[in-house]
Amino acid sequence: MLHEIASKITEQLVKNNTDDQDMIDIYIYGTECILNSSITIFFIIIASFFMHQFPQILIWLGAFVLLRNHFGGYHAPNHFLCITISSLLGITAMLFHHFPIYSDPLFVLILYIISVLYTVFLVPVNNPKKHLSDHRKHIEKLKSIITVATKDFKTFTPIDNQI
Repeated sequence: MLHEIASKITEQLVKNNTDDQDMIDIYIYGTECILNSSITIFFIIIASFFMHQFPQILIWLGAFVLLRNHFGGYHAPNHFLCITISSLLGITAMLFHHFPIYSDPLFVLILYIISVLYTVFLVPVNNPKKHLSDHRKHIEKLKSIITVATKDFKTFTPIDNQI
């Protein structure tokens, strides 16, 4: 269904431009990606209002979008599953903050160390849909480390430990 919507949007955008007709499949794919991400972000933001965690989820979404782009990894076989898994991941992150153990600084430090080590040793994850050169893998790893380190470091600031 998302493919059909993306096709109709793309056809409307390029219908008068004959130079773009040979690129239409690429435009459709790009439109699908934008719709997929937009729907996921919409569901997560709606859930954040119900869970009273809108400011926290904005920071989480920023890190999630960056990490999703640089980590590589799992690609769901269809849009519905991708939207569902990504939305559930965001909702689970919000639910996780309600557990008392999350306020324990030692627990948070252990999670921080695990996140950074995971990123250093396992990122980017190989993916048959996205081949990366060794140089590009190094760049993606560096971007991921910076994202994880700065996002997780926010947890140690006294302003708000709910992120």
